[in-house]
Amino acid sequence: MMKLKNSVIVLKEYNPNPPCPMRFAPWKKSLVPPSSSGGARFKVLRPRVSVSLSVPSGCCTNRSCCCKISKARPVTFAEKLGTYTNTERRVQIGRPVIEPLPGVRQDFEIIADLAARLGAVDFPATPLALFNEMRMVTPSYRGMTYARLEKVGLRWPCPTEDHPGTPILHKERFTRGLALLAALDYRPSMELPCGEYPLLLSTGRLLEHYHTGSMTRRSHTLNTLVPDGEVEIHPDDAARLGVGHGEMVHVETRRGKVKTRANVTTCIDKGALFMAFHFAEAPANRLTNDALDPIAKIPEFKVCAARLERAF
Repeated sequence: MMKLKNSVIVLKEYNPNPPCPMRFAPWKKSLVPPSSSGGARFKVLRPRVSVSLSVPSGCCTNRSCCCKISKARPVTFAEKLGTYTNTERRVQIGRPVIEPLPGVRQDFEIIADLAARLGAVDFPATPLALFNEMRMVTPSYRGMTYARLEKVGLRWPCPTEDHPGTPILHKERFTRGLALLAALDYRPSMELPCGEYPLLLSTGRLLEHYHTGSMTRRSHTLNTLVPDGEVEIHPDDAARLGVGHGEMVHVETRRGKVKTRANVTTCIDKGALFMAFHFAEAPANRLTNDALDPIAKIPEFKVCAARLERAF
């Protein structure tokens, strides 16, 4: 097994899955999907740690690929050889259905090459060898072999080679028994509106785009529907600030300032602002607060204090 030092970060930017289901945000009346990695940012502009090398692996690059970065161009899902585990715990072998373009590589080739350059000896260099090593250190995968997966996908846990897999994980009872519930005291957000920053800014996705827009903004249809970023503001707040619909404005927080277009709408509550984080030319995540919650250490990207003014 290879141990990687903290000097390397490998980022998987390509995501073949569609956007996740929509839900309501409590301070925004229109629909936005739940937070996931799309709300995160790779801190190239304001790094907390020194990174000597990072390797973004994505078939569609975006503007995060800058500074000291080496790009590894992988195949897409339809060109990929190897195993997939989906959200129902089913492990299947994926086979290429089209030939990769020149210059792109399989994931296992990129990882094995990186491992060799970092000094790993005898690192598995084929999908079969990689999967065998993984299942030897993962008890819930140990009973899966390529010979079995060639016939049918198996769902973990599958601890032995004569185990049929587990179609339903918690059929009779939960593994641990009764649920463990813990009461927590309410803690307000780390940054709330004040006299200097009187508005509450939240960020999220739009229906038409996904994450950094590295794929959806290449779609003529989707980019025609929503070509630019904007900030949603309630009509009462817009009138108080002298801002008209479609005018250019500055949105500012304690982290920075972003110029974008105002969308005056009743879809958002008074006192609140909403920006999507898909648009590099109006980077909403430059504004967000990276304070961490005390348990899971998740950044508080969804709530911060802000102010808005016309961009003269």
